[in-house]
Amino acid sequence: MFVAHSSSAQHSIQMQNTQKHVYPTTSELFVTRSIDDARNFDIIGEIDHRPCYVRFETNEGTSPGSSTRTLVYRNEEGIVAILDWVNRDHLGTYTLPMKTQVSMHYLASSGSAPHCRSFLFAGQIYEWRRQPDNRSYDLYNSRNGRIASFTRFNQAQTSPVGPTFGLIQTTAVDEAFLLQALLSLVINRWLDRNGPAGW
Repeated sequence: MFVAHSSSAQHSIQMQNTQKHVYPTTSELFVTRSIDDARNFDIIGEIDHRPCYVRFETNEGTSPGSSTRTLVYRNEEGIVAILDWVNRDHLGTYTLPMKTQVSMHYLASSGSAPHCRSFLFAGQIYEWRRQPDNRSYDLYNSRNGRIASFTRFNQAQTSPVGPTFGLIQTTAVDEAFLLQALLSLVINRWLDRNGPAGW
């Protein structure tokens, strides 16, 4: 025997089915210093409703052959990463707390296409893909799912934290992963700006 469902019952079933799907929240991080120099900028925003502040501060060597060091600060933790550049502008090594130095090349390995560079985190491959406008990058996981994007503005834009020169949007929430993704982005932008000379 066929039993018709009332509209309220159908609505209840639809609501139950909808509640089974949990969609990730997209967080926004604003670049609050000019990013003409890919190695000097600040990021302010929230990750999964938690305050997030990251600062990239680079002290460049003043003489040929001297070294350049980028210090990365996050929230109240102090220094969370160090980038040591060879001969001022060439890729060198990066260091995370309680870990040994690693070549920067591991954060910008060959990707799936010439405009892509990859890095490894927790056994998984991720890659930044430069967009045709040469100002934007998208971050993809190994399943070809986009998990972050970066856009550089030609002029300062208004944002909730004041003037912003760029925007990062991401669904990722793991702080260790986000730090490594940001380090990789910095190196990608540096290489794309300086070409083979950056290597």
